[in-house]
Amino acid sequence: MAHLPYTRQAVIGWRNVFADPDGALSASSETTSGPAENAAHGRTWDYWEGDGDPAGDFLEVELVAPALCDYLAIAAHDLGSQGATIELQGSANGSSWTSVAGPFSPTDDKPWLWRFDGATYAWWRIKIIGGPTRLGVVNAGEVLLLPEGIFVGHKPAPLNRKPELLPNKSERGQFLGRSVIRSGAATSIEQDRVTQTWARTEGVAFRDHAENRPFFFAWRHDTFPEEVIYGQSEEGVEITQGSNGFMKFSVDCSGQVE
Repeated sequence: MAHLPYTRQAVIGWRNVFADPDGALSASSETTSGPAENAAHGRTWDYWEGDGDPAGDFLEVELVAPALCDYLAIAAHDLGSQGATIELQGSANGSSWTSVAGPFSPTDDKPWLWRFDGATYAWWRIKIIGGPTRLGVVNAGEVLLLPEGIFVGHKPAPLNRKPELLPNKSERGQFLGRSVIRSGAATSIEQDRVTQTWARTEGVAFRDHAENRPFFFAWRHDTFPEEVIYGQSEEGVEITQGSNGFMKFSVDCSGQVE
């Protein structure tokens, strides 16, 4: 599958066919501690785990209506460590499957996001070869393209980790070391000139999602595809009036980059 001629637009991956509340989710196999639904609810502390069938482990969703997918993203996984591959497939009838994207081979276990030519199907599934693997989060759907690029002053999340540190000193001020209490990263997503229509459609739809669930963000996916954060909004999305009839859209987020 040929990749699109990307621009410098930033992208957010929040729509997810596997999390469709009306969809029927199933897996070719699962363990007691790793049921299929764990990969679809967005949390990173648990996971779906197949049995490592050489023919592939499959996570499938049947939708009530066909849906477009033009991105695939994963987080909280061990596909890189296991040397596994992941492929997205679609079907019009649930029995004959077409490869839509991949197979992709993550080189590590950090969040990954892939973009590709979109396709529309009512059945979607991922195929993992090289298991058994643990997959905490999988998203596939229509990516949100931000109207503007992100340039001067942006802090790419993987380059700006925000650990919570506990320094240790003696009574006389000697340095005794320190502990990392919590790791993670943070960044800001800012758009200064979005249209009134975009703000009230795409912006509001993402705002509603981000109030309750995490999302993927790649600030310049064409140039730095590995710089992806899977995070959540800190205080919600802000949409305010800008200049010359445009609106401003911004959100601060924190999450995982490795």
